[in-house]
Amino acid sequence: MNLNKTVLLLASVLALSACGEQPATSGQAQDNPASQAAAASQTDAAPQQAAVAELKSNNQALTVKTAGEFTDKLADKDMHPDGVSAEQLILLQHNESDNITVYAADFGQSKHSAADYFAKLKKALENNKDLKDLQINQVSEARLDYRFSQDGGSDALPLNESCAALVAGGQVYGVCASSPEISTDALAAVLNDISVRVVEEAAASDAASAASAS
Repeated sequence: MNLNKTVLLLASVLALSACGEQPATSGQAQDNPASQAAAASQTDAAPQQAAVAELKSNNQALTVKTAGEFTDKLADKDMHPDGVSAEQLILLQHNESDNITVYAADFGQSKHSAADYFAKLKKALENNKDLKDLQINQVSEARLDYRFSQDGGSDALPLNESCAALVAGGQVYGVCASSPEISTDALAAVLNDISVRVVEEAAASDAASAASAS
């Protein structure tokens, strides 16, 4: 499935307020208070009733709980989207039966507050004339949801997409669910439950515990 156009958009708008630092390194992480606020409660039904799957990012920072059977495609270079580096891409999963792709990127530290960042993101989305049926919803101080459709080009089907922009511990993440067949409302339900963990805080906690023990 061609994700290039949507991922390039995601990369551009989410990088607006990123300062270019490297994504958080992997390691033991602890729950961040913002993670509970970042998890949305939506009423839309998932596209297919199935056992709940936990899709985890490779740096342990994000967990998406959703229905359906997904396969990890992070090692499949042919499915890697343009505009997002291998270091930024932290999750790539595909549901073959529903033709849904879920992906996430770590865009590093934000130069601004979450409120300023979301304001810039909202403006960038509204100014993009390629997006159809755009809906934007600020779920919390830590999460901004948006969904849209756009033409896939002469050789591709139109693509529907639902995304969540997250700021936790100053780190900027983007998570999207896309499909040429599933509605944006149903795709939003795929991202119904996203947990965010802050790796830096966990590392500091581990260091403090080690110092106390010694």
